[in-house]
Amino acid sequence: MTRQTNGRSWSGNWECNSGRALPSENKTADGFPPFSNRHVEAGCISSPRVTSEKTWRPDAVLMLVSGLLIAMSLAGLGPALVEKLAPRYNASLGDWPKFASTIFVHVCVIIMLQVFLHVHEVSWREFLGLDTPGVGRKLLIGLGSGILVVPLLLGINWAISYLLTHFHGPPVEQQVVTMVKANSDVFLRISLAIAAIVTAPFVEEAVFRGVLYPAIKQRGHRLLALFFTALLFAGVHANLMTFIPLALFAIVLALLYDKTGALLTPMVTHSVFNALNFVLLLNERPIEHFFRRLLERI
Repeated sequence: MTRQTNGRSWSGNWECNSGRALPSENKTADGFPPFSNRHVEAGCISSPRVTSEKTWRPDAVLMLVSGLLIAMSLAGLGPALVEKLAPRYNASLGDWPKFASTIFVHVCVIIMLQVFLHVHEVSWREFLGLDTPGVGRKLLIGLGSGILVVPLLLGINWAISYLLTHFHGPPVEQQVVTMVKANSDVFLRISLAIAAIVTAPFVEEAVFRGVLYPAIKQRGHRLLALFFTALLFAGVHANLMTFIPLALFAIVLALLYDKTGALLTPMVTHSVFNALNFVLLLNERPIEHFFRRLLERI
């Protein structure tokens, strides 16, 4: 049996208790406590399973998207303003303003998500799926998926890079890749690693898979939700070479969310994917040298 309360879905099998109604406190208007551990109805007890079929209010989704666009616009102005003013004060901040703008967006999104969840009376635990059964197994699924997709997406990325180089010239790399390669500042690299492995997966999965994907899917357009959010996710990263790999990655993340019903799973997959790519990026030259020597021997 499946029911929806306050914009959230849960399902479970009902167990009747001899027809005797059991006491329940803090119920919602329909007589059910939202996302309680056990639901009671006329002597029947259910153990709900929270799913990814959340029903978000369209106006709240629109406000969240609008706030995100404003935050991204302000973040884009920051580094340009600092670059313009820095010569007046003989200051050289390097790529720190760009990193600060990224963190600014992440913090703004987390604050807006807190308001968004509060409006829907959903806690962070419920939103992330920490209250769903088998959380440990879902973590392992996320971990394994993150490891498995890396070679596949890197192969696609390499093929696209080769084609772009052959027909158009050397492709432009993502900003974060350029920042890591161009800086030997240990503190900046550590900060970029934290942003890439922790805050970026959390924020991006919360927005794209946690809010936008269910918001479109609830209108009865699952495939549209799947492909639109995938293309939007890839487009936000603003890089031609990584567009197709990231779009495919977004589809995998959405399917993982559907499969497990826990947003935590695609978050872990995203985090592992970014972590492995970051390690490969830091060791790019030794890896290239290794494969070059290997090809020479073959």
